Amino acid sequence: MPPEHCHPRKLKGRKRRKPHLACGRRALMSVRPVSRLLPVVMLLPVISAGTPSSAPGVSTPQPALDQSLALSSSKTESYGVLRLAQNAPVVHVARVFVMEPGTEIPLPIQVEAMPRNSFLRLRGLPANATLSEGHQIGPGAWAVPLVSLPNIRVRVPRETTGRFEVTISAVNVAGDILSEIKTNLVVASSSSLLAGISEQPAGEAAPSSPQPPAPTLAERAGPGQPSTPDAPATGMAGQPPLSIASAADIKPPSAKNCGAAEISTAALPAAHMAINIKATSCRANEPVTIEYAGARFVRQLDQAGELNFTLDCFAGTSSKIVITFADGARGAVDVTTRDLGRVSKVAVIWQAPVNLDLHAFEYAASFGEPGHVWAASPSSPNDAWEKTLATGRGHGFITAADGNAEGDKIEVYTLWHHEEQTSGAIEMAVDFESRGDTPSGDMCGNGPLSQVAFEVVMLSRHGEVTRQQAMMLPMECGVTLTQSARYNKSVIPVLRIRR
Repeated sequence: MPPEHCHPRKLKGRKRRKPHLACGRRALMSVRPVSRLLPVVMLLPVISAGTPSSAPGVSTPQPALDQSLALSSSKTESYGVLRLAQNAPVVHVARVFVMEPGTEIPLPIQVEAMPRNSFLRLRGLPANATLSEGHQIGPGAWAVPLVSLPNIRVRVPRETTGRFEVTISAVNVAGDILSEIKTNLVVASSSSLLAGISEQPAGEAAPSSPQPPAPTLAERAGPGQPSTPDAPATGMAGQPPLSIASAADIKPPSAKNCGAAEISTAALPAAHMAINIKATSCRANEPVTIEYAGARFVRQLDQAGELNFTLDCFAGTSSKIVITFADGARGAVDVTTRDLGRVSKVAVIWQAPVNLDLHAFEYAASFGEPGHVWAASPSSPNDAWEKTLATGRGHGFITAADGNAEGDKIEVYTLWHHEEQTSGAIEMAVDFESRGDTPSGDMCGNGPLSQVAFEVVMLSRHGEVTRQQAMMLPMECGVTLTQSARYNKSVIPVLRIRR
């Protein structure tokens, strides 16, 4: 382009022309390339996705090359295309990533025009694959903050091979999908790498296996189900264990000679832990006691002498786990879990045959409003994590083991922390739910269950554990309680969020 087109001030004796559209800083508008080739194992084309075509009133943006052509051909068209490219979220990723089993590679993903506090959700990865950033929300599914994208890497174990179609969704604060794109992850040995890729017809995507719903870590146990496992010891929703941290062979001292009991453990997200007990059929249907941080849980082995149990590690790694069988066999295992640096916990533990409910009022939420988390509205590890990513501040969920099983009863509120949040406060309360609004019978006056002792255990994200004893005081029979009297906020300190 002649220089005078871009520098009209240098013209002497000639009529000045308007600056050319393609000039630098003095141009009416400039175009920056929207996509570029990303570094992958093989040189493969990069694809981009804007707002899904199914979104009402929004058309899918054209590739960067088409935008450049439109700008040079017509000023009217160029404004329309450019405006869409600036406002519509765009995700860029390679069409195919290729890696060998048992290795780790970068997973470069780039985004543009993403709203604040949005994040990416990846589905369709191998169930036993792990990402270096973000959090697992289900088998082969991960949620990743935008700030973590430059460092994201994927790793698969040696036994994993195949072609996996991965869906990458950009999700906003409200949970809406802003943009969605698909890529393929090919896991194959060096000898079959190129052959495996060439066998796939052009334009045909490998079928992806259906994804099961996002798992929950624990559910409230119902009457008559003391031995129902909270989660399989093989990991969430049937995954292989995230890690096997310890195993104990426990040999009984009694003359029953049942043989050794095998104990295996696996770390689960949100500071939970799977415990798998294989005590041999000799101990079929017998009780087993699991003790941790002062809490005592009694469960029943099944007919094969086995039990899957999920433990909420409400006191972090401050205590070992002691397992005792009915014949006197006894052993201890270490706590192994994940995300201790990302969560805070508040636990309420009691022994009386009544029900206490732990309530969390997130950020001044009122009773029944969004942000009021309790047994009837417990949220879940996955939902709370996605809400934390979307809103930029921590949110939590409730887990409970307070059914009719023997031993202690417990409810735990777990708060996910957001790295960018600097402050916040969550009020906690305890409700004597069995007593209700109007105390009566054994639960009022001088009745044997009119007052209930319990312990409060608080775990900070930095690992500090505090404990305090508390008491639900007796109330007069037949008197209707006010909301503040029933939902006691004075017995549990406010959970304050600080970096």
